[in-house]
Amino acid sequence: MKILLLLLLLVVSANATEQEQDILIYKGRRYWTHKMPSLEKCFPKIKWPQFALMSTANYDGYRASWGIFDNKLYLIGIVAQIGDRGKYNINEEIEPSIKVPLLAKEWSGSLNLTPNSDYYEVLKRSPLTIKYTKKIKLEFSNGIITNATPVHEIETR
Repeated sequence: MKILLLLLLLVVSANATEQEQDILIYKGRRYWTHKMPSLEKCFPKIKWPQFALMSTANYDGYRASWGIFDNKLYLIGIVAQIGDRGKYNINEEIEPSIKVPLLAKEWSGSLNLTPNSDYYEVLKRSPLTIKYTKKIKLEFSNGIITNATPVHEIETR
């Protein structure tokens, strides 16, 4: 029975659709990330409507765009489908209290950002390929960056 359950879980996870990512603009660069905090965590005082499934790639029911300006995290736009309306709604159409850009002053936590492209280098006289990734770890307190640490990863293939 355990083996059957394990096989079922493997099949389900193999067929799962990758979820859409939110976009974050930081220092003039775009980052696509699954790591953004939920709207409820960033803005707990806003009564968010029940979002409808946008697609199998978006179970959250919304697409959020974020930006960091003057070291502060802002929601700069949101698109969502609500209930059975069958149309997409933006910003104030979703909730009248949303006036973008909206400072995420209730959220504290960290984000790990990876640029959209990694740097690959093939060493001469070597069968190895080196993948160099420069990640950035951002730590926030009440929506304000308290620490930004570059993290360098080198992977040899």
